[in-house]
Amino acid sequence: MKVGDLVRYKKRYIGQMFVVLEIKVYPNTIKGSDWRVKCMRVLPPDGKHTRWSDIRTIEVLNEV
Repeated sequence: MKVGDLVRYKKRYIGQMFVVLEIKVYPNTIKGSDWRVKCMRVLPPDGKHTRWSDIRTIEVLNEV
């Protein structure tokens, strides 16, 4: 997964598609590192931004 990819959430926002805006690593002393992603909704086209989400909850639909 990289910036610009078209993605969807596995269990939230059913039927909506998003574009990846940012990816970053949150250091976690217990488990190592957690990858987080921030997205913008493109379907429906309203430009809603999500909060930082765990990368494991997102599925890539189309890679750039």
